[in-house]
Amino acid sequence: MIQKNGFDPVDLIPPDSEHSWGTWEEKAALHPFASPSPCLLLVEADAGWQTFLKLALSEEGYALQVASSLEHALAQASMQTFDLVLVHLPDDSPRQLLKTMKSLRERIQPIKLGVITNWEISSEAAENHGFAFILPPPVTLEPLLAQIAICLQRPIVPAQARQAQVVRQFLEMLTLKEYQKLFSLCTDDLVCYSLPSSPVPLARTIRGKEALELCLEALRSRYRALRVEIQHIYSRPRGLVAQHLLWWAETDGAWALQSGFSLLQFSGERLRQIGLQAERN
Repeated sequence: MIQKNGFDPVDLIPPDSEHSWGTWEEKAALHPFASPSPCLLLVEADAGWQTFLKLALSEEGYALQVASSLEHALAQASMQTFDLVLVHLPDDSPRQLLKTMKSLRERIQPIKLGVITNWEISSEAAENHGFAFILPPPVTLEPLLAQIAICLQRPIVPAQARQAQVVRQFLEMLTLKEYQKLFSLCTDDLVCYSLPSSPVPLARTIRGKEALELCLEALRSRYRALRVEIQHIYSRPRGLVAQHLLWWAETDGAWALQSGFSLLQFSGERLRQIGLQAERN
C-alpha cells in the first residue's frame, strides 16, 4: 500500500484543456520556450486512492486524466496521447498481474507504462515485460514521483540550468567536506528528509542549516571517504531529480556502493528541499 505521508484527499479541478492533447515533446515543439507539463493517465479503481493520487500528481504539476478500469483506460488512450499510463489495480497473483499488464502494454504502445503493485516483483521482471517501472510494497510517494520523472527523462529547461549546476556543486562539496560552501547553496529554512531505506542517517525531517550540519557530521562519522557521483539530472514540474551513486570505504577497506536518487526543490537558485533515497546494489 502507498504511504500517504500526511496528504489529505480532496477533490481536484480537472486539468486545463490546453493539456488535453499530445506528449510534452509535441507541445515543446510548438512552444520551444515553454515548459509544458507531461500528461499522465492514472488507472485507479479505489475511490480513496484515486483522490489521493490525483491530489499528489496534480500538486507535482502533471496534467492528469483518470480511468477507473483498464477498459476505460484503453478507450482514453485510443483518443488521446499520454506520456505515461500509471496503473494501480488489484490482481490475484504476480503472474496474473504481469500477464494483464503485458497485454495492456502491447495495446498502448508507444506510451510508457508504470505499475504500482502490492506484490513483490523484481525490476528485472518488469523490464522484461516492457514496463517503464514497477513499484512493489512498501510504496511511498517520493519514490513514485522520482520514478515518474526518471522514466519520462524530461530534459532540463534553460531556466533550470543554474539549478542543475547547484546540485552538482552541492554533491561535490559534500564529497570534499567543504561544508561552508555547501551551506551557501541552500536557503536558511532548508528542509531535508530521507526515506526508511535510505542509508543517510537523517531524522525523518530536518530543518535549517544547523540541523543539516549535525547530520553531515553524522554522515562523515558513519561513512569513510564518502564519494557521490551523479549519473543523470532530469526535470520535474516542481524541481529536479538527480540519479546518483554513493561510494564509501568499509572498516575492512572494501568499497561499498549504493545507487539512489534525490528529489530537489529550489527557491530561486538555492536548494530549499532535499529528499534522499538509496538502495544497496
